[in-house]
This record gives sequence, structure tokens and C-alpha cells, in this order.
Amino acid sequence: IYLCDDGGDFKSSIVPPSSGKDGHPIVYSNAPESIPIIDLSVVVSNESWTHVRNGVYRKRGFARLLFEDNIPLEAARLADCSDGSWHYRLGSGILHYKPTSGTPADHQVETLWFDTLSSPSGLDLSNKSHILVSGLTFDRCGVGIYFGPDLKNPVPLMKNITIRNNCFKRVHWGMFSDLTKNGIESDVNILDNDLDFVSCGISAWTHSD
Repeated sequence: IYLCDDGGDFKSSIVPPSSGKDGHPIVYSNAPESIPIIDLSVVVSNESWTHVRNGVYRKRGFARLLFEDNIPLEAARLADCSDGSWHYRLGSGILHYKPTSGTPADHQVETLWFDTLSSPSGLDLSNKSHILVSGLTFDRCGVGIYFGPDLKNPVPLMKNITIRNNCFKRVHWGMFSDLTKNGIESDVNILDNDLDFVSCGISAWTHSD
């Protein structure tokens, strides 16, 4: 299945409808001479910002990365944003932001996970096996590629996932897997990918034995 870049970026998660078969994987790849980009960033509304003090604004929402006019901003250690441009304390539901100039309305502010607790995946391989992903670019996604079980309805076995020659940039998690209920995931191959400005390149979790 070729993805191409005609008409702009992909702005929604790509969810394969089925698995491949042993020896016959389903391949998701770039069309020849194209660089498809999956970008799940969300533009933050200029409404409902409250000026707190010293140029710092507050708004209800969630953030893991914040971009001002397409530039990723540094995170601050504290809500006064004295050492950075934005701050979000986990579980607070409150985003603090100090524009580099003027007010939030003077900029295009984009983020991941705004007003939602879910983490959208550029390519969601939940419960899938026998998949090969190659030549795709994941830019500003909560998760670039999720592989592993659908935690709400997991299958006991997932296998033969290959992720190679892809680009992950400005994402929170590049590749993420989360096993539960003694599920098994085997033969996952991650090769020759480019990771640029990511919070975590590869994350693998388990909630089972």
C-alpha cells in the first residue's frame, strides 16, 4: 500500500483493517519519489487563554510537545515558565505558555494531545501481525507507530512486525508497544530508522507476567 504526498500531509491516524499472512506481510510504504508525512498536531485555539503574570498565559488542556509558528519550544520546569516557553504538569489538565513575543493570538500554537487523554498514533497496528512499514515520515504525532494489543480487546499473539527506513521527528514516542493480560509479541524488527527530536525513541511496556 503506497502512501504519497500529493495534496498535503496525512492528518489522521492510519489504521490497517487486517493483518497480513505468514510469508505475505502487508507493506505500508512511500510511493516512489514521494515523502509522505503523517502529522497529527492540533492547532490550539486562541480563545480562553488567561493572562497569569509576566507574559505567562494559562489554558485548560493537555500537552506533550508545543510548537510556536512551527518551531518546537522548550519545556519549563515550573509554571512561571522562567526557564522555558511552556509548562504542563502531568495530571493537572492545565497548560501554561509564555509566547516568545506578544500574546498567544500573535502566533500559531500547535500541540499534541490537546483536550484529550488519548495518544493518537500515526500508524496504529493494534492486534495486527505480519506488517512491514517502510519509507514513511511521522512528524508531530503523540506516537509515530503503535504496535501491540488493543488494550480494550487484546488478542493473545502478535508477530512479525518490521519497521525500517522511516523518519520520526518532533514526536513524543517514536515507536510504542504495551502488552497486557499475558499477551505475546514476537519477531519485531526495528531497523535503520531516523529519530530526530523525540521524547522517547522506542517504548515497550507490559502489565502482565
